[in-house]
Amino acid sequence: MNKKKIDLCLQFWKIVLNDILSSLRVEIQLMNFRKTIYTFIVSIGFLAFNSILAQGISRSSGIGVRASFWKPHNLASQENVGTFPIKTSVGSGEGGYLYYYTRLKESWYLEMLFGTTGSIVFSKIGTLGTYSAEMSVTPLLFGARNDLLSLEHGSIFQPYWSFGGGMHWISMAKSSIVQGIDTDVGSKSQLGIYIGTGLNALLSSRFALNADLKYHLLEFNPESEYSGFEYAFGITYMWGDNPEIFRVEEVKIIVQNIYPSYYQFYNTYPLALVKIKNMVSYAIEVNIVTDIKGFSERSHESGFKKINPGETEDIQVYAIFGKNLLFTSQREEAILDIKLEARAGATQTKTVSMNVVIHSKNAWNGEIDRLKYFLTPDDEKVMNLSRKILDKNQIISDTGINNFAIAKSIFNALSDSGLTYLNDPNIPFYKDDYVQYATETIKKGTGDCDDLVILYGSLLESIGIKTAFVEVKDPEKNIAHLYLLFDSGIPPEQGKLISTNNKSYIIRKNSIWIPVETTLVQRRFEEAWKSGALSYLEEGILRSGLTQGWVNIIDIY
Repeated sequence: MNKKKIDLCLQFWKIVLNDILSSLRVEIQLMNFRKTIYTFIVSIGFLAFNSILAQGISRSSGIGVRASFWKPHNLASQENVGTFPIKTSVGSGEGGYLYYYTRLKESWYLEMLFGTTGSIVFSKIGTLGTYSAEMSVTPLLFGARNDLLSLEHGSIFQPYWSFGGGMHWISMAKSSIVQGIDTDVGSKSQLGIYIGTGLNALLSSRFALNADLKYHLLEFNPESEYSGFEYAFGITYMWGDNPEIFRVEEVKIIVQNIYPSYYQFYNTYPLALVKIKNMVSYAIEVNIVTDIKGFSERSHESGFKKINPGETEDIQVYAIFGKNLLFTSQREEAILDIKLEARAGATQTKTVSMNVVIHSKNAWNGEIDRLKYFLTPDDEKVMNLSRKILDKNQIISDTGINNFAIAKSIFNALSDSGLTYLNDPNIPFYKDDYVQYATETIKKGTGDCDDLVILYGSLLESIGIKTAFVEVKDPEKNIAHLYLLFDSGIPPEQGKLISTNNKSYIIRKNSIWIPVETTLVQRRFEEAWKSGALSYLEEGILRSGLTQGWVNIIDIY
């Protein structure tokens, strides 16, 4: 065997040996890669199970690192020339990426990738000689990612698909044996596109693990020697807002001034109105939690209300108040906190705050229908006083006019106690009126128009006699006036049991009602009754105050 044939055989077996070793390296790499993937999957499962902070919603931006494995499939080929095989042995390239994404809209993201594969080693024998080479690919890619699960699922596992393209810089160092040994270093760039799929596993609202598979198509040709699959996995840090599944279009304050005496009224009357728009392509449910720290008894929840895609819903805002509000002795500013919770698989929250004013417990804004909240018929002191008066007078009637007799005796008892009327002060229109509760008027021994109506009404209501306010806003006078009506319980056909003058009482609700001018508390009941009846006749009937709306009757309950 001549030397030339021996050298050729040696070269051939050297290439075969290198090919075997290369294949072993690939197998080892694949085994290590499989172990890495298995470990990665188990880690995802374990971390996901314990990941109570993740809500299944990716934040608007993120940056991460990925380890990658890329093996161009068309570099490996085999053919026969004569009795010798011509074969290329290729190893997979190991490298890494820097990865960045930002949200475009809902579940669509713009992504950018920059990295390198490291080394792809291959060797080849040809008809004229052999060569081995080491190659690396450095891509700069731009593309789009779409999360396959909508936000309504709220899963911490987020599968996606992606596509894009960019420039690939390919560098190669060759060592060839033709008529000797020759080394050549070169580089080139190629455009390419990719399509891929992957899975994000959200560990928390800030971190996610990532597994990714891409097919790279260089020179837009599947036969290109550098086209192939790439496997990658890594970790991502996220920041920015979660995707906006709802938007607060408007918050309209309805009640900015809160009066403690009306606390029961506010429990069923909205303080504000929130207009919410669904920003996603599926239905969401929204709950509003309201609280005024230091004043409301507890938070109020509206309950989850469904809002269909693209629709806008007005949701009323309430607060829960109790008697503790009546301890407010002076005007104070407070914060109305409105927390909005929208759920669609995961839950997204927003908070809106508004300023409100808590007035003192004795403040009244002048609205006559709210004055009834100052009545305290269930107050222990009020109940004891009314029963004490009845026991003292030992009221007994065989004519069936007990209510009338009771009301008369209570009024005269107030007269005998030395209670006096105090003129209303001239209060500017922009300030609240001051109204005393019944026990406060009893303690002070004086009261204005409003205070005496509240005292007398509370005493009558405490023993079951129905009452009503009569408000007079005479256009010919600068100030309003107020007096009381009570239900005698006597039907209209028995009016003569009270008086032969049918102008001295009012027929309403199929009963006889008696008007009483409480400012005449220093005089006797008959004079207060006569004055009240005369005012009602002149202002309400003769001057048409009732029909014109400047005389109003407001029932207490």
